[in-house]
Amino acid sequence: MNKKTNNSVDVATIAADSKITSGFGALDLSRDTAIPYITILQSGSPQINPSKAEYIETAKAGQLYNTVTQETFPELTVIPVFYH
Repeated sequence: MNKKTNNSVDVATIAADSKITSGFGALDLSRDTAIPYITILQSGSPQINPSKAEYIETAKAGQLYNTVTQETFPELTVIPVFYH
């Protein structure tokens, strides 16, 4: 007699189990992550204007601004990782 065994793996169950055991079970990546943008602050930027809620006391026009960390910095070092 040949017994047919079902050795299939449910990938969705394995993914859900690993997500729970990793500690990221409650993390909703579509809601809990943000894409950082680097902008150049201008005289009309809300980070420069003291009457705006987004005002940053140390911000000056011409500085760079990270939209996620809400930090300003005077310069940015760019490292090219691909050249064609």
